[in-house]
Order: sequence, then C-alpha cells, then structure tokens
Amino acid sequence: DANINNAICELAKQFRPIFSAFRTLAFIGAGLTIATWAWGWISSGDFKKDEVTKKGFGMLIGFVVLFALGGIITAFMSMAGPGGSLGCNIGTEFFG
Repeated sequence: DANINNAICELAKQFRPIFSAFRTLAFIGAGLTIATWAWGWISSGDFKKDEVTKKGFGMLIGFVVLFALGGIITAFMSMAGPGGSLGCNIGTEFFG
C-alpha cells in the first residue's frame, strides 16, 4: 500500500541520524564485547575451559545480537535510500 510505504519513508527520513547513531553504537559494542573478552583471556595467560564456556557463550550471544542489530539497521536504511526497494530516496548518504 502506498500510504504504508510513505509512512516508512517518512520514518526513515526523520530518524536517519538516530538510526545512524544506533548502527554505529551496535557495531562498536559488538567489537568491544569480543575484544574485551579476548583481551582478558589472552592477558590472563591461563586457559580455564569452564570460564571460557560460561563467559564465552554469553559474550558470543551479545556479539551476535549487536552485530545483527547493526546489520538490520543498515539493510533498512539501504532499502530506504536511493535505488532501494522502498523507493524513498531520502538522501544520498546514510550519515547525514
């Protein structure tokens, strides 16, 4: 329906800076989650399978959720951008 498409385009246009900030924070959070865990494990110099299993699984889930959130936001804004499937043409750059 054209009304729904127009509403989605307006949402993308109005919230573009917020979506951009959320996307950046999601990717940074995903990277820091894995980097912090890996640095703690490497700097301790000792391998404890139980600790890796308990902490590592939670960190991996957090990484996947944050990375997926960043990916979904990127896909949505690409669909709303010029040449996207929504046909919104909200602007030529995502970070504007």
